[in-house]
This record gives sequence, C-alpha cells and structure tokens, in this order.
Amino acid sequence: MRKKYNLQFILLFILIIILASIPLFHNQIVLGDDLSFHILRIRNLSESLKHFDLFPKIDVLTLNGYGYGSNLMYPNIFLYLPAILHVLGLDIILSYKIFVIFIHVITCLICYYTCYKISKGKYASLVASAIYTLCQYRMLDVYSRGSVGEYLAITFVPLIVLGIYDYLFDDFNNPHYLGIGFWGLMMSHTISLEIMMAVTIVIFLINYKKVFIKEKIIKICITAIIVLLASAIYLFPMLEQFLFYKFNVSHTAGLWEYGMSLKDLFNMNKYGIGIIIPLLLIIRFFIRDRRKVVLGDQCLVAGLFALYMTTKYFPWKLISKIFVIQFPWRMNAVAMVFFAIAIAIYLKNTNNKYFYYLEMSLIIISVVLFNQSLQQRFYSTQGSFDDTCVLGAGEWLPEGTDTSLITDSSHVIYDKNIINMKKNYNSIKFVAKSTGKYDIPLLYYKGYVAYIDDGEKKEYQEVYKNENNLVCVNVSKENSRVVVKYEGTLIQKVSVWITFVTFIYIIMYFVKKSRYNV
Repeated sequence: MRKKYNLQFILLFILIIILASIPLFHNQIVLGDDLSFHILRIRNLSESLKHFDLFPKIDVLTLNGYGYGSNLMYPNIFLYLPAILHVLGLDIILSYKIFVIFIHVITCLICYYTCYKISKGKYASLVASAIYTLCQYRMLDVYSRGSVGEYLAITFVPLIVLGIYDYLFDDFNNPHYLGIGFWGLMMSHTISLEIMMAVTIVIFLINYKKVFIKEKIIKICITAIIVLLASAIYLFPMLEQFLFYKFNVSHTAGLWEYGMSLKDLFNMNKYGIGIIIPLLLIIRFFIRDRRKVVLGDQCLVAGLFALYMTTKYFPWKLISKIFVIQFPWRMNAVAMVFFAIAIAIYLKNTNNKYFYYLEMSLIIISVVLFNQSLQQRFYSTQGSFDDTCVLGAGEWLPEGTDTSLITDSSHVIYDKNIINMKKNYNSIKFVAKSTGKYDIPLLYYKGYVAYIDDGEKKEYQEVYKNENNLVCVNVSKENSRVVVKYEGTLIQKVSVWITFVTFIYIIMYFVKKSRYNV
C-alpha cells in the first residue's frame, strides 16, 4: 500500500514538471522578452570556460567583441549548468531548455518542502507546489518574459518564508532556510532580494514580540554575515565598480503607471494570477473550525495584500523613491507563495480527497489554456540568437556610452590611424611604433591593464577611458609590443577566496551537524 502511495506521489510530481515544460518540447523556443540577452550571457560564459576563465567578469563576445561587464553587476552562478552543457557540445537552445526543466524541478521541490514543513500535509503540499510552480505569473516569467534572474529568484522565495516561519513559530534551529533563500536571491535577482528583505522586515515588525529574543537575534546576525561572505564573489566587485564609475542603471520612479487594474489580475495574458487561484481558495469556505487554519488565514491575508500592491490602487507615489522595484507586478511572486501555503493548510484540514482531484484538475486546465496562448510566440532556434549587441536595457553600460560608435573591433586607433592588432579571448596585442594615446576596441571597466611585453618583464602602462568610455592606453615607448587584457582587480581576486573559504566552512558545518544529529 505504501509503495502504491509513493508511486502515485512520484507520478504526480513528474506530471507537474511535464506540464511546466510543455513549451520546451517544441522543436522551436518561445522568444521571451529578455531571452536573447540571457542566451548571449550563456554563450559568453561558455566561451570563458573554453579558455579556462572560471569566473569571468566581462562578456567578451558582446557588442561585437568590445565586451560588456554584465557579470560584474549580474551574477551568473546559476548559468554554469547550460554553459557547461554548451561547452560539451549541446546546442545552445537545448542547453537552455534543460536548464529551465532543472529549475522547474528545484522550484517544485523547494515549494513542496516549504509547504510540507508548515502544513504537515504530504499531498496537500504537492498540490500547493503545483500551484506555485505552474502559476500564471511564474509561467509568464519563464516563457513570455524570458526573465531568467526573476524566475530563478522565485525558486528561492518559499525558503525565505519558511525561514520566517521557523523564526517566529519555532526555535529557529534552521537558520540556513533564510541563509540559502537570501543567498539565492542575492545571486539571481537584486530587485527580488530588495522585495523579500522588505517583506521580512514588515512581517518581523508586525510580530515584534516574537522577534526580540537574544538567541534568535544572534543566529540571524551570524546568518546574515555568512550570506554576505558567501556572496562576496559578486557583491564586492559590483560595489567596487559603482564606487568608481556611473552606469546607466534605470530606476522607474513612476511605479503607479505600471500598476494593474482589477481586470488585469485575472487576464491570462497579463502579469496577474489568473482565475484559477481564486477558485482554488474557495476551499476555505468549507472549513468550519477556524482554529485549525489560523496560519492559513494569515497567509491568505498576506497574499491578498501583496496582490493589492501589484495594482494601480496601491499608493506607490508615497514609497516609490525608497522602494524601487521597477514594476509593481513583481509582488505577484510574494502573493503566490503565501497563497500556496494557505491552500496547503486548507487542504490538509479538509480531509476530503475530492478537493485534491478538483484542484489538480483546475491546475491542469489552466496550464493547457496558458500553453494555447503561447502558441503565437514560437520562434526559430539557433540563428535567432547570433546578435551580440543585445543588452536588455543596457543598465551596465558606463554612463554616456554611445553604442552606435561601437561597431568595428578589428583594430586599434592611434591619432585617427588604424593599427593592426591580434585578439585572443580577452587580450589584445599590437605594436606601438610611436608613444602616445591608443584607443582600444574594448569597453572600459575597472580591471583592464596594459603592459609592454619585451619577453623578460612587464612594464605596465597607464590605462584610462576615452570620451566614449573605451579603453585608452598611454604608451611610453616607441616600437613596443603592447598587451591589453582584463586581469581584474585585487578586490575581485580576494572576493573569490572569501566566497570559497565561506563555502568550505558551510560544508564543514553541515557535515558536523549531520554527524551530531545521527
């Protein structure tokens, strides 16, 4: 009987992943709004791995070879899977599809684990996980928007909610829930990190009587420090670049302009929740003993408030200067995790198997309808992603850069004269017959160096940026062989070791903890 029960559970889990992956089984791919940019990021990371550059900071293929510092500002740790698959010979699109399926699996597992820990209902948690994994907003994020950073962040949001639950309603013996959750957001999507930090602070303020417990505060402070150190490989280099230079980071002050109407919330082609979630929440009216579902009701209220924040009726004008999330509908991720937990708790307390069948049927119907709406967006595969000038919003261009002047990367310029050069991955070599300023076809970021290579020692030259933010080298010797390359900064190199040592400590901690528990 137990084997049959487990087999049904596994088959339902597989069904969820298949439903989430239906658009990937097509021989083409849905061209999401940001997909071309992220495919280019994977291509760049693959190129770096081929040259044994394990932690690249510059996307060397981008902008016709001028390079783009997105890795300095946009962590790529989760893109190693598709990049490695591409290095091993898989088509870039197939590599990406495998990556998406993998993220579907992890999202489903994390949400299931979260809901199970809170509701204690196995099948109820699986249904809730299906709701979260297959919810309209997440599916639009994955396919219509192609927003890799955001749907990666959605994967970790349930862990943060579980960590908050562990802090407020338990002994906080598992601070790693919050640690892994916030580290995942830090390494995937900065705006989602900001949102969940705000959500955590608000929940803690509401429950302040349960927060100020010395032992828990010490644990959460230690966890925060470990998260920062584990994120050093991304966080410190980013802060260094911002400290010295300005970039085209766009912040949308008019958040209210992007707020949804009540009708938009239930529109299948909008970034709302669709009609299925409200139908699933109707189950609450069949539970008479409110005492059993107090936490579920609290999650329902939290989800409804987050949903309210996605609309144009929320007073965004009052807080848009201090709470910058670009688009209000990003709060849907918060709403969905609270709704999923609420439904898990409600289902656990109904003791009626027909509700499980009804809810799974509604979920399947919604996914089928959603996939039908995607049919118009299928696009061709490999050749569609050859453009190297896809920058998204170009947030990480040095301020004032005119990309229309960044076209030919085949030569160095000296006093308007063309100088032949040889390029190998992230380094450029040329012969400087005269002293003076040489314009190099590389977009400037802190970490570029230039030196005269005479075969015995390196004589470093002055490197700075020109009026269009390209690398400039002031060569001090005539008839010299000059090498220009991105070597990185001391902070970047130290940050790698900080993160490495931190992860060694984390592994040792969990090994020791597991032995102790045994």
